[in-house]
Amino acid sequence: YGVGTQVLGFGVMVVVGIGLGLSSLIGHNLGSGKPERARHTADRAILMAVMLMAVFGALCFVLARPIMRLFFDSPETIATGVTLLRIFALSFPMLGAFIMIEEVHMGVGLNTPMMVFEFIQSWPLQVLPVWFAIVMLQSSPVVVWWIMTLSYTLSATGVYYYYRRGRWLTTQV
Repeated sequence: YGVGTQVLGFGVMVVVGIGLGLSSLIGHNLGSGKPERARHTADRAILMAVMLMAVFGALCFVLARPIMRLFFDSPETIATGVTLLRIFALSFPMLGAFIMIEEVHMGVGLNTPMMVFEFIQSWPLQVLPVWFAIVMLQSSPVVVWWIMTLSYTLSATGVYYYYRRGRWLTTQV
């Protein structure tokens, strides 16, 4: 799990870096009265994040075994790590979209909706289902990884629909 999240961190680092620049661009565009330019910029940045994370996810999926061999010798540990990394890799594009949409909202100072989405992603979509799966059903760790992947996908879908409503375009910057 630790290695899997560290690998994921490489992709997240790139998307967050781009997103920090994006948040400034969004703020400048809205502040200068150019909401369509802000929307166009945000849409392209979200698409770029999805594409970057899709490529990164595909690489992680294909190269999961060599990546895990860098850190472990045990065949059982490597096999478990490969499974984890491949499951997580499926959600990388959605996670990229989520992060970039979060940066759009931060660029206009609209932080509360993203805080709510983060809460929903963490508690109702991750912590409670993981607790139920582990404590009540005594499931394997693989179920936990699928729950996390599903939570990223569901929360990114929800935040994208919220983003498309365009409330962020009417915020005074």
